[in-house]
Amino acid sequence: MRPTSGEAKTNSNGVKRRTAAGQRRTPLSALSRQRLGSEPSRLTRIAALTFTVCLTTMPATAATTPTKTAQPSAPVSGQTSAQNAARVAVARETAQVRLLQRSGGLKAVKVTGSCAGRDNVPLLKVWADAKGTPRLVQYQRLFPDNSQSFMGYYDAAGRLRYATASASGFIGLLYNVTTEYDAAGRQVAESGTRRPGWSQDLLRMPGLNPDLLKRGICTR
Repeated sequence: MRPTSGEAKTNSNGVKRRTAAGQRRTPLSALSRQRLGSEPSRLTRIAALTFTVCLTTMPATAATTPTKTAQPSAPVSGQTSAQNAARVAVARETAQVRLLQRSGGLKAVKVTGSCAGRDNVPLLKVWADAKGTPRLVQYQRLFPDNSQSFMGYYDAAGRLRYATASASGFIGLLYNVTTEYDAAGRQVAESGTRRPGWSQDLLRMPGLNPDLLKRGICTR
């Protein structure tokens, strides 16, 4: 005889389990399908809510995040402009010296006897303008394991503005550079190569004195 609603039912293990009247027990497989079916819908709602919150908060976050700007851009730009202007002035002074040399506006000046090299070939040559201001200096000393050369362009005030210089010793090349100076004697540009330990400015390089050279005095 089958038990009626509300009666106790004994399972295979002998344990009595009462079933409520009028209540149908849903199989386990059906409950699993219901939960699995409702889970994607719940995940979809959560994802939509999260996306909405992100869209709402993005403008506020962007407004408060510091913008990375190149703060030194203005000083660097100003410095570059000043450097470019100084180099333009150097090029103008150098071109003027070359023009004077081509047109015969420069005259060779006498140098000291110590500037005489082998076979009476002078180590130093100096050219001055009509006012007697040295404008072009060429110095070249070529000896084995000890050579040095210098070419300097000076403005109308006798200030070095453009120079090329090189030197070598028993260890090889020491430096080979081209340097530009502004009217105040500050270096504005340099290109070339230097051996470590030979980082001095050409104005203070050992064995090289542009100020003495322009006056016709050689240094050994």
